[in-house]
Amino acid sequence: MKSGLIHKHSIKKNSQSQDYGICFSADNKKILDLVYSDDLFGYIAVWDIGTWSETRFFESKNNVFTIIVGQAETGSYFVSGFHRTSADYAHTTPFYMWFDVENGKGDYVDTDFLNSEQLMYADKTNTIFAYSGAGKKDAAISFLTDKHVVQLGNSPIHMVALSPDNKNLAIMFQSRAAIFTFPDIKQLAEIDTAGGFGSISFSPNGKQLLIGTWKNGFLYELD
Repeated sequence: MKSGLIHKHSIKKNSQSQDYGICFSADNKKILDLVYSDDLFGYIAVWDIGTWSETRFFESKNNVFTIIVGQAETGSYFVSGFHRTSADYAHTTPFYMWFDVENGKGDYVDTDFLNSEQLMYADKTNTIFAYSGAGKKDAAISFLTDKHVVQLGNSPIHMVALSPDNKNLAIMFQSRAAIFTFPDIKQLAEIDTAGGFGSISFSPNGKQLLIGTWKNGFLYELD
């Protein structure tokens, strides 16, 4: 298989433009991009792949969009983030919405149950959950659907990855990684990261786990 660059498009908005979540539309005709800059400007950008024209939704100066997951059956997209009420992130309120890209509509659902802005969505099990971010002292997975919390000790969570079949959850803690069953969160294995932390991701078939830290990269074969 050969790969080649099809299109490159640079976005520069205000002082420091950043991209968070990004995904294809269900019909592969659009790209949905969550954009944010450090002057409190966030929005959902929808790019037409044929013309590379951009349409923006939910432009606001106090919302940060972080996660987007498409649901093929309904054509809607789970988007999560948080309302940012101060420049130093001291006061935030997490939210999620179901975004209808065809009509450009979606309603914010604020939640005070989850104490983290890191909301996620498991499309196979239709489960909304969250993990305590790196700034939190205790590690926990919180489920919005039935409002229960699974405590995982006092090592902060840096990042999580859900397997493609939604049966396993890989967690990058501050100095280690581990794989758990999902959604019951039972530990299956602990993974050595040589004391580092960073990004973690499953392969598309769920049989490999990729870990990237500041100093090392690891590729694990999963049984």
